[in-house]
Amino acid sequence: MYVVPPGVDTELFQPDSSGRSRSLPHRVVWLGEPLSFNNIDVSSVVPNTKFATIGGTAQLLSDQDRAALLRSADVAVCAGSSAEQEALTLQAMSCGVPVIALIPDGPSDMVVHGITGLHVPQGSVAELLRTLRALVADSTKQDLLGTTARDRACVRYSWGRVASDLVQAYDQAIGSRRNDAALH
Repeated sequence: MYVVPPGVDTELFQPDSSGRSRSLPHRVVWLGEPLSFNNIDVSSVVPNTKFATIGGTAQLLSDQDRAALLRSADVAVCAGSSAEQEALTLQAMSCGVPVIALIPDGPSDMVVHGITGLHVPQGSVAELLRTLRALVADSTKQDLLGTTARDRACVRYSWGRVASDLVQAYDQAIGSRRNDAALH
């Protein structure tokens, strides 16, 4: 069996090249529906931060507006593995934004813990808030994770790579059928 991963437009979804420096307030983007924190005021736990949501029931954005919002983010958080959330995760990574993935429901195969983002156990509100607060406050770690997230998105999930993988999968399937036919 051959699995072809989803893809991302790495030309549209690319890091901010304007050279802007990070400044307050920080920006965190929820990928899909925002999480419920059992009446905890997230802005008091992660101060000087604005939160935005892409996907789910949030306002529908054009690809260009979504790319601009993701480029402006310091951190993205993904709690699920729906097709929409996987696409948003790849778009964030392609923009050079580190992703915190909630595991096991989040995109753990895309987000490599400690390399392109961070994993947090699903349902651990305290751990998520600790991780989010620490990453938002550490611009060096954001840059390191974001750079490798961009690299992974380009190398593994660009449309060119996905198309090549798809052709290879079809070639293997056709070759297998030819070999099976030759045996009969």
